[in-house]
Amino acid sequence: MDALAKNRSAVFTISKETQDANFQTVEVSAGLGFAVSTNGTVVADAVLVPDKGVYYVKNDSGKFKADFVSTDKAGFSFLKIGLPVNGTDKLTFTVPTFGDLSKMKIGQQILVLGSTVASSIFEGLNANKNINLNLIKGNEGGLGVGFRWRSYRHRTF
Repeated sequence: MDALAKNRSAVFTISKETQDANFQTVEVSAGLGFAVSTNGTVVADAVLVPDKGVYYVKNDSGKFKADFVSTDKAGFSFLKIGLPVNGTDKLTFTVPTFGDLSKMKIGQQILVLGSTVASSIFEGLNANKNINLNLIKGNEGGLGVGFRWRSYRHRTF
């Protein structure tokens, strides 16, 4: 789909270092995030990226270190993309064009790029002005892509 292709480089897999049962440092998945600014800020679900730690982000241009910046009250964490892990990758990404939620139409189909790619139908905004979507756990905080080529950040409750 063109909507997925257009936003593909904005989506990053996130991983973090942790210790396993043998106290060895291992890298584990921390879900997906997406670029929200041209300065290399990536937004992620705060449940998966809760606080400071050793993080990495990866897209088709390579794997990069990422610094934890902050978490907001809405449940989003922000990472700043740093240097390439291998020292040679060149960071390339797009920033989605964010749409106006007030212009979404009930019944419009939305793709959500979270831990999986899910499809849902827009049913309106809840009292907190967020999109109500029925999603598989792990897609919360994902990038919602409307078929009009706009991106919509969402959070399920």
